[in-house]
Amino acid sequence: MYSAFKNGIRGLSVVVGAPKCPIKFDNDASEVEDFVNALEAHLTTKKGSPKKWWSTKVIKLLLELHIDYSRDFGVGSQGVAFLEEKKADQKSKYERDQKNRENILAKKRALEEEEQLEAAKNRKIVAEQSIRMADCFEKIANNATASTDISKVVDEKLEAHQAQVVTSVQNMLGNGT
Repeated sequence: MYSAFKNGIRGLSVVVGAPKCPIKFDNDASEVEDFVNALEAHLTTKKGSPKKWWSTKVIKLLLELHIDYSRDFGVGSQGVAFLEEKKADQKSKYERDQKNRENILAKKRALEEEEQLEAAKNRKIVAEQSIRMADCFEKIANNATASTDISKVVDEKLEAHQAQVVTSVQNMLGNGT
């Protein structure tokens, strides 16, 4: 029945010159009376047989309930409040996501800077070691040309060490017998 009532209101709203549905229900107001009469005429003159339950009292009762319902749950206050709440939620979610993205980018930048500093330190160390190695090679080259033969020195030191080991072993064998 309420569905037929709402369809009647919708149907009446497209009729040219018909009164519009009031937004406040005042039993004594002329606009309510005009709308109820127009709606009753619209509902009872529809195709087919008119329904027995359509009367001025029934239409007034349903209209009052319909206006209260529309005010409380319709596109009015609840719809606006819902949309405002959704808008605030979306805005806060966007701001939270944006802040998270900024934090992640800041961490990445800090890591990149740290890696760059570490790479610079490593390059400095490698450069210093390269300079030391070049100095060593230069000294070796200069010493080799100054008639100092490295292999000769190594052989002499090796022979001296070998002689020490042989004497040490002989002393141990001589002491043990």
